Amino acid sequence: MSLFLNSIRGINAVAGLHDAFQTALNDCGLREILNVPGMIPAAAITCPALMASDMESTVMMYVLNKQK
Repeated sequence: MSLFLNSIRGINAVAGLHDAFQTALNDCGLREILNVPGMIPAAAITCPALMASDMESTVMMYVLNKQK
């Protein structure tokens, strides 16, 4: 199953964001409860980013980094 899922464009990006969420949830003890439901916001954030052009993605990263 892992080989099949890795062939889907962007699935590793969704998994990476999900892992970041899980790490943050570990601090407050909700990691086990929100493991599977955490895939929904990870996919909702990652998929539009994958659909954007390279230029749009570059501009968005610039804007987000400037706000810090």
